[in-house]
Amino acid sequence: MQSAGPSILFLNHNLAGQATYFRNINFAAGLAARGWQATMLTVSPEQRLTMRMSVQGGVRVIETPWILPSSFLAGNGCDPWDILRRCVWCASHRFDVTVVSDHLFNVSVPFMV
Repeated sequence: MQSAGPSILFLNHNLAGQATYFRNINFAAGLAARGWQATMLTVSPEQRLTMRMSVQGGVRVIETPWILPSSFLAGNGCDPWDILRRCVWCASHRFDVTVVSDHLFNVSVPFMV
């Protein structure tokens, strides 16, 4: 029985479908095509309370919710609800490699968890 490939987590601070999301999803899809178990955490442009999961190009994309009054603020990595949800999620999942695409709070704090 063949074991699953190595796992990698991409922590993306932007809203899904914007900015570094495209760099990370393309990088993750390339790795997924080579046998990696790729997962990306990104901010949902629509979810305000719950997380949403989908698969895009072999990559498990998890969209975290935001509560700030504008999507601009939510996509800049400072939403406390997004940070808390990511920290809880990251504390219960382990990966061989973690890629942090910026230094903003919603990627750096979960990375440290």
